[in-house]
Amino acid sequence: ATPVTPAPTAQPTATPAPTPLPAPSISVVSTTSSSVVLSWSAVQGASGYSVLQSQSASGAFVPVTTTSVTSATISDLNSGTTYYFRVVAFDATGSQGAQSGTAAAATIPVSVARRSASWI
Repeated sequence: ATPVTPAPTAQPTATPAPTPLPAPSISVVSTTSSSVVLSWSAVQGASGYSVLQSQSASGAFVPVTTTSVTSATISDLNSGTTYYFRVVAFDATGSQGAQSGTAAAATIPVSVARRSASWI
């Protein structure tokens, strides 16, 4: 009998899927009454970053901006409000990596005078 050589393991002909991008490490740099400045660690292989925002730590995070640098200023926020942010890197094909941890930032109240709370 002719010896059977094992078939080579099938390799995809397309470029193999890249390793997912790791999560950046996010931090709050500063806050004003209507904006938050965020900064995060660079992720090797990332072509950009998407900043996600929520008004609840466990709520739905929605994209608010994308950038190719490792910081962003999020504007048009309400004063005296806590916002939660995450950042996620994406590569040249648009594939997103892991989300960062959550950074909480409270905008500065416009008035320090005590006002009656009215929740909507």
